[in-house]
Amino acid sequence: MQSLLIRCFQAFLFLPFGYLAAQIANPAPGYLISNEGDTLVGTLNLDNEIILSREVKFQSLRDSTEVQVYTPIDLQGFGFTESGKAYRKIRHQYHDFDKEEDIEEDRMAQILYEGPYELYRLGLFGNEYFKVVSGIPPWVYYLKIPDGTMVKLEITERQITGVYSRMSDKYRGALKYVMRDWPQAITAIDDITYTDEDLVELLNKYLAYTYPDFTPPRAIAPKKTTEFAHFTQLSWVPSPAVQNKSFVNNCFGFSYFFRTFNPAVDNSFEIGLGLEYLKFNYREGQNNEPFRLDGGWAMRMPVWADYYMTKGEKVQPFIKFGLIGSVLAENGEIRKTETIFLPGGQIQIVPRGYAPYAGRSLRIFFGVGGGVNIGRLRMDVQYEKVMRLLFNVGYRLN
Repeated sequence: MQSLLIRCFQAFLFLPFGYLAAQIANPAPGYLISNEGDTLVGTLNLDNEIILSREVKFQSLRDSTEVQVYTPIDLQGFGFTESGKAYRKIRHQYHDFDKEEDIEEDRMAQILYEGPYELYRLGLFGNEYFKVVSGIPPWVYYLKIPDGTMVKLEITERQITGVYSRMSDKYRGALKYVMRDWPQAITAIDDITYTDEDLVELLNKYLAYTYPDFTPPRAIAPKKTTEFAHFTQLSWVPSPAVQNKSFVNNCFGFSYFFRTFNPAVDNSFEIGLGLEYLKFNYREGQNNEPFRLDGGWAMRMPVWADYYMTKGEKVQPFIKFGLIGSVLAENGEIRKTETIFLPGGQIQIVPRGYAPYAGRSLRIFFGVGGGVNIGRLRMDVQYEKVMRLLFNVGYRLN
């Protein structure tokens, strides 16, 4: 009876926030640590730190079909066994710019440094920081000092006038206060940047002064700041405004894009470079027209900048703008004419059959648009001068 009660209690310790009847999209081996310190081994979702700060999906090794969702309410922490990345619950304070209120809540932050001082990095959702200045990073650091106090190390935006703002490196002042007993503190802190590597190196130097016998933890891997995504895309243009637009029914095409962002700047922005091929479809009944077209195409190289209005979510609406370099081509026949001079100085132009026609033009267009990412699916619509409206559906390959 006692053993049964113990098993029931252990099951209660790991009672999750919810259940999902689906597989984990990006599985990785890992573990959970309950609020009571018990460890459960299984498979976790390998997501970005923004999503993981609020929930982690888990599959037990004993049951590969049931996916459970845990939140910071349920756990002390969790980690991934292959990468060694570990996350721990901390208390996070921020101003919600959507609700215009101050909030304090438990979140899961990645552990960067452990010793007499502990360093954590926490991914931020879009409503947790104001982004008029594009250099505001989408994360914040917390430093736990030996007495247990958590010191927030952040970059904020300071408003200078009604329309002008600039970044404020508040983390430097906080670090100088914490390390005020170190003679080299001011010089060392002024020389660092807001990165994992610089903060860890700073802690190693400070602890070498304050704790000479302390052995620093292993060096952390450099933070990957550039990420790439590869897409294939299908396009439909209902009414392109090419030179002989009255003959064109529509246009279909396909393309390949790779997109990249650098979260050291701001992962709300993404730059995309693509290669597109579009084929024009012409209507019948061109016998009496100046042109008789039977083929046309466009080879294009667009460069797009996307701005995402949400981050760390499955559904991500965005707006986009960019430049499109394009070679437009039309093939067919053009009517030949002969000029006849009539008595009295009159001129008559007489048709004399058709000659082969191949029109080519190299142009650069400006485009704007918007759309949404839903998981790996991407849908958007864009407007530009010649093609006018383009409807695109893409799929992320990685």
